[in-house]
Amino acid sequence: KLQEQERSLTAANANLEKEIKIRTASEEKIQNLNRQLLKNINHLESVNAELDRFAFMASHDLQEPLRKIRLFANKFIIKNKSNVNEEDLQDIERIQKSAERMQLLIRDILTMAKISVDTSEFVPTEMNLLVKETLAEFEEEIILKRAKVNVNELPSLLVHPRLMKLLFHNLISNALKYRREEARPVINIYCESPSYRGKIPENQHCRIIVKDNGLGFDQRFSKDIFGMFTRLNYEGQSDGTGLGLALCKRIAEYHKGSIAAEGKINEGAIFTLSLPANGVAKKMGKEH
Repeated sequence: KLQEQERSLTAANANLEKEIKIRTASEEKIQNLNRQLLKNINHLESVNAELDRFAFMASHDLQEPLRKIRLFANKFIIKNKSNVNEEDLQDIERIQKSAERMQLLIRDILTMAKISVDTSEFVPTEMNLLVKETLAEFEEEIILKRAKVNVNELPSLLVHPRLMKLLFHNLISNALKYRREEARPVINIYCESPSYRGKIPENQHCRIIVKDNGLGFDQRFSKDIFGMFTRLNYEGQSDGTGLGLALCKRIAEYHKGSIAAEGKINEGAIFTLSLPANGVAKKMGKEH
């Protein structure tokens, strides 16, 4: 019996040693895969950074020749307006408009690249003041379109002010652009703040809403509209570069937040910007 037990133990030890060798080999393989994965991640980050730098430099260098195209086309129109037939003038104006649109596209690509290389620190920012400054840029358009803009109390947040202003600029611009002809544009900007007492939990978020009563969109495309070069195409609304909402998404993610869209055709759109509440610089009042 002792000999049988000894043989059984010897066999068990042999199996155990075999399992240990297999497990050790598996762990080594996993470690090698992890090292390779980290290497690949570092390589991808390096490539992405290089692509961002390339986009930044290319976009910057393309602006000068475009400025000259617009300048000399404009000089030609002024100089030869009385000597050139209407059809030729229209062709020059088309060149002007195409150059202008390309400038806008380059500007947005340049901004997109800047977001990833910009290392400016976030600062406590009064969001109401920031939105007010953004609305001032649309003063003439708001008056012309008889738009009504309601801004409720917003929190003070730790944000990158220039980028956050660009985000609101794009959302307000869309709300004014994609309006219904038969309805006066109404834009509501307000905040849904988390309920908290004392210290704000790190996983809490403030939700800033930009809601309009415009043309809206099919909810099926709520995620697609944040894609690069995607535009909300409506009859008579062909301007824009298709980068506005993609920029909004990237700016939100740069702030460790997110942005989502809801829409109904001819009923308006709702954009919800969600930002970490631990960036709140002062306690909010009641929820809206």
